[in-house]
Amino acid sequence: MSKYYTLREAFNEYEIAVPHPRQCWSGRDKDGVPCLAVWEHQLQVDPVSLEVMYSNFEPPALGTQPWMSSPANKQRIKEIQHAIDTYDGYIRIILVTAADPSLKALTIRHVNTFPQKALKINKFNDQTGEFNAYVVSKFPYGNFERVRGAAILGWTENNVRSSAA
Repeated sequence: MSKYYTLREAFNEYEIAVPHPRQCWSGRDKDGVPCLAVWEHQLQVDPVSLEVMYSNFEPPALGTQPWMSSPANKQRIKEIQHAIDTYDGYIRIILVTAADPSLKALTIRHVNTFPQKALKINKFNDQTGEFNAYVVSKFPYGNFERVRGAAILGWTENNVRSSAA
C-alpha cells in the first residue's frame, strides 16, 4: 500500500496520465489495464462471509444523482466496460479517503494505491455507472481469493461499513 496526497501521484504509480485528476475517476495504463479511483467509505465488510465489497449503488429513492451525468462518470463507465470485456471484470484501484464522508460534496483527505489488490466487478449498470465489486488479492488473472476482513487491507473496522448497517 502506498499513501499519497493527490490523485495525480496515485495515477502516476500505475503509469496512468490523467490531464485533470480531480475530474478523472479512471484511466488506463500503457498496456490498456484500467484503474478506478473509489471512495473508501463505500467499502463494506459482509458480517457473515467477512468479504470486503465495494458498492456505489444509490438507494432507489434518491433517483438519478448529479455525478451520474458527469464526464468523469461517462469515462468511468467506458473503463468498467473495458475491464469486463477484456479483463473478466478485474480492475485496479486507487482508494480515496474523504475528509468528511458525511458531506454531500466530498473532499479528499488522502489516497492509497494497492498494486497487489483489485476489484472484481460482479454487478454493473452501464447507464448510471453504478457497480458492485469484490476486493480480490491478485490482478488480473490466475488464482485469486476474495479478501476477507478489513484488516487484510490495513483498514480498521472504522474505515469500512458493515453491509448489515
